[in-house]
Amino acid sequence: MTPIQSSMADTGVEAISHKRSRTEQPEDEGAQSKRAFLEDVPLDVVLDIFSYLDSYELFSISRLSRGLRDILMDQSIESVWRTARKNWDWEPPPIPEGMSESCYADLLLGNHCHMCGQSGGCEPTFWFFRVRCCRDCAYKTFPFFNSLKQKQPLAYRDKDVLPREIIQTKRGSDKTLPRRQIGHQALTDQLKEEFNALKTKEERASWIESKRQKRAAVEAHAKECNDWYSNMLAIRRFHREAERGQAIRKTTLGLGSLGLGSNPGAALGTKVI
Repeated sequence: MTPIQSSMADTGVEAISHKRSRTEQPEDEGAQSKRAFLEDVPLDVVLDIFSYLDSYELFSISRLSRGLRDILMDQSIESVWRTARKNWDWEPPPIPEGMSESCYADLLLGNHCHMCGQSGGCEPTFWFFRVRCCRDCAYKTFPFFNSLKQKQPLAYRDKDVLPREIIQTKRGSDKTLPRRQIGHQALTDQLKEEFNALKTKEERASWIESKRQKRAAVEAHAKECNDWYSNMLAIRRFHREAERGQAIRKTTLGLGSLGLGSNPGAALGTKVI
């Protein structure tokens, strides 16, 4: 792993996740029964069951309890996550270099802030920073990109080298939150150290081109991940609606056989599809 990759990993979800303080929410009866079942079954049997799941299902299980999360986040069962990633009919984009399978699943599929722990309402994953957070935490944590940029060497300041994420405009009923470009202090400092350690013009020119390509690759991968996630949600919604429609048809046909009228779906308070 290169120094910048190491820095990115250390400042991402794997380093932040243990710092957050999140109040555990009371479990509903369904979650309690699932958790109790899985925690009472021998580990080898549980892992065999997990081998049939995709990474969305596996990640959802990891959020049921701390015990299950500890099991699934253990490095010794990385192969379970790898199998789950390959169980999709439409496989996700390739895992980034130097990232664990469980970390990738979290960044790709999760919806909680790695900093404050709130569920939902987060910005899209900041793939260059390898973290996901809400807008408030992003504002508090990451400086303005342009303020960091102005402090960097002129040689690469405008060469599309520096790590950058964009918080898009958010329009609400009472106010509009403007678009903001944010940077990452530690990653930017690391780049500056690397550049200053180089002695020749040739070395520095090669370094700039390498980092420019790296940023372009991260941005392209981020788009692939975001597009894949949106498509995945749409497909899952389609399947849920299709299954719901089949269940309604079967139920209404059964009610119809009992003589409940030409539109027995009315008895269920729903429209027959």
